[in-house]
Amino acid sequence: MLSPCFLLAQKYELGICAGSANYIGDLSPRLSLVNTREAFGYFAKKNISKYWAFRLNYNYARIVGADSNLKFNQIRNLSFSNNLNEFAGLFEFNYKPYAVGSLPNSSTFYVVFGLALTVHNPRASYQGITYNLSELKTEGQSKSYSKIIVALPMGIGYKWDITKTLILSAEMGFRWTFSDYLDDVSGNYPDLNGKLPIASHMSDRSVEINDVPLSTITKQRGDANPYDWYVITGIHLAYRLRPSSCYHF
Repeated sequence: MLSPCFLLAQKYELGICAGSANYIGDLSPRLSLVNTREAFGYFAKKNISKYWAFRLNYNYARIVGADSNLKFNQIRNLSFSNNLNEFAGLFEFNYKPYAVGSLPNSSTFYVVFGLALTVHNPRASYQGITYNLSELKTEGQSKSYSKIIVALPMGIGYKWDITKTLILSAEMGFRWTFSDYLDDVSGNYPDLNGKLPIASHMSDRSVEINDVPLSTITKQRGDANPYDWYVITGIHLAYRLRPSSCYHF
């Protein structure tokens, strides 16, 4: 029979994670290796039962996209990068009972889901200068779109105890966001008359590779229907906390 001290020690974990980030949106309609960038984070977890756990997560993820990687959209010539700072509350549900600290029965697949707030700021460079695209209102918005968005994380993973205090896991999580502006591309080209020259140029960058601006041929700049996604894949390493009352000298 396990002591109360041992059971308490099982509950709490602190950890770090590192891996890669990617995005799905107007400048990358599917996951692409060429757009893969770095991601890392920290988390604190409470094991509620053998099936359930809850964790608080911070993740940094860098996402990028460029029309130059898409044959059918190269003439549009848009690109962006975005450094995401995600703060999330996540539930884990284990596929089988996870006997924490009991090495013969301490591995399982799991699903993860929850709610996140993500701070973002899409940027792009021109002639050696990097611009915050939201401030340029490249689609004629009356005001800049919010840099804080809501996202719904969902994913799968596999975890196992490598010792009684260290837990290793691999996880892939998709984030469905309530924004179509992770890449600063959503709807139509605006009326560029009267806009600042740099705002007009960053709105329609086709002029860099084509004599005729694309905005004079079509009004469609992006697809406003689907929201943007980002994906974080990584390795997690957690340390199981042991209350000081459990130590013996």
